[in-house]
Amino acid sequence: MKKRLFAGVAIGAAAMAVTFVALQARTAKEVNRLRVLAGDRFSPPTEARQAITVAVFYAQSMLGKIYDPLMGRFGDPLGKAGCVVCIDVPVRSYQAAGISIPLLLRDAAKKNPEWFSIGPNNPPSSSFFYRRVRNYHPLFQHHPALLADTVPKVGDWVFYGKFHIALVVDVGADGSFRVIEASPLKGRVAVSEGKYMEKTWGRPAFFGRLRLANHG
Repeated sequence: MKKRLFAGVAIGAAAMAVTFVALQARTAKEVNRLRVLAGDRFSPPTEARQAITVAVFYAQSMLGKIYDPLMGRFGDPLGKAGCVVCIDVPVRSYQAAGISIPLLLRDAAKKNPEWFSIGPNNPPSSSFFYRRVRNYHPLFQHHPALLADTVPKVGDWVFYGKFHIALVVDVGADGSFRVIEASPLKGRVAVSEGKYMEKTWGRPAFFGRLRLANHG
């Protein structure tokens, strides 16, 4: 009985892996690596819908990862061991689909430093700059390639102030939604209901997404 159970789990895991790889391959081909920085413009093709699907799928694959209570400090020993912080969920999910928002952030920090609170404790030269929610917050509000909305859509980066973020993975007909977050309270990457998030972190500041002709 145990052998059959283990075999079933192994087959299921293998099937998920094959599906994910197939989605990644198709997205990489259709989106053509979504050249994030193209001069002053960011113009991903309409196939970016597929990238959103991959991003959500990848976020699901992160479920159960341990939250890093050190938040990358002291040489990031827990991060190197596989632990994550909240920003890692949306960032890594979109990177898996070929979209690097940190590259967009780096370019914006050079061209529009006034958007950010840059200083000795928050310099773009530091890797921490690209792991802080407070820097992505103004990026989504100001960058012409990005959109800050009040209504959630699947694939959105939902900002709870400037210090917590999650990825929207499901939206109901009534506007309710679920997210995947790296939660310091739960100690892991988990699925959370929108109502729980509001009770815990307050109302969302906004829902951020790529500014696409056919997606917001």
